[in-house]
Amino acid sequence: MQIKNFKILKLQWLNSPTRWKDSFTVGCAILAMVETFFAISAVSHDTIWGKNNWIIKFLFVFGFFLFIVIITFIFKYHNESKMTIVVLYNATTVDKSKCPDVLKYVGTHTAMCYRENGQEYWDYQAVKTALGQ
Repeated sequence: MQIKNFKILKLQWLNSPTRWKDSFTVGCAILAMVETFFAISAVSHDTIWGKNNWIIKFLFVFGFFLFIVIITFIFKYHNESKMTIVVLYNATTVDKSKCPDVLKYVGTHTAMCYRENGQEYWDYQAVKTALGQ
């Protein structure tokens, strides 16, 4: 018996290199900010976690870094999943060549006008449909 296209975990949302890269960058920035705060305030790391072995200090910093990266990734995913993009064209046709490359293949593209008997009219229903109202 062969099962085709069987997926145990449906975690496609984890497969986003851009989101991971952004989260990693934010994690590095926050870690650098914390280190800068310690340097400016002349607080020694030893006063925070004592005179433990260097591996314990490393694991603490690495764990803090991973926590920041994962939390940032989850927030970015949550915000992106709620966001809908609507591109409205002030024309009778949709011309994606006029749209920025970032938005060409994302969201809903709708023309705001229609032509009838040689006259152009506003297509209020198409705009309302595109905006989900």
